[in-house]
Amino acid sequence: MILSSIRKKSAVQLHLYIVSVDKLFTKELGRHSSLAVFDIVREVSSGEELISELSHNPLPKSASAIAVVDFSLNDRDHPHSANGLEVMALLKEHYRTIELILLLKPADKSTKNTAHKMGVEHVLFKNDNFFVRFEILLKGMVNKMRLKRSERELRLLLLIFGITAIVSLGMILVISLTEG
Repeated sequence: MILSSIRKKSAVQLHLYIVSVDKLFTKELGRHSSLAVFDIVREVSSGEELISELSHNPLPKSASAIAVVDFSLNDRDHPHSANGLEVMALLKEHYRTIELILLLKPADKSTKNTAHKMGVEHVLFKNDNFFVRFEILLKGMVNKMRLKRSERELRLLLLIFGITAIVSLGMILVISLTEG
């Protein structure tokens, strides 16, 4: 189900994937203004569904993506679904460029330690001030992605400028040698 699909004319596409079986929570998450910066927002109910989505619709090379994964992915409709840590492990293995956020219930403190040992940088507890912290984290991650993109573009421009300068100097040298 697509929560929103907003197309912008930007140099880089931003994708957000929300993996959760909690429809009420996902609906509330979809109301937040920080999602408006994303070109594509997808909501799926299992890690398997996300992996299938990514394998059938791969991210363009110019795209950046964030996956928000709820640790609790098992419910009566998905009793055998992988938990959030298992989904994170799959994403880290097969889709290294996707930034990850793991969502935990406040009682899952030991899971947070396990996630950090796996290399998951962003873990948020679903408590009273969750949405405020989520907004701040998401905005920071998007700004970091844009900055990385700008740095890559600047390096490419410097490379092009350097090559142009070398070619120009070479042409000046050839002209001066042929005239003299």
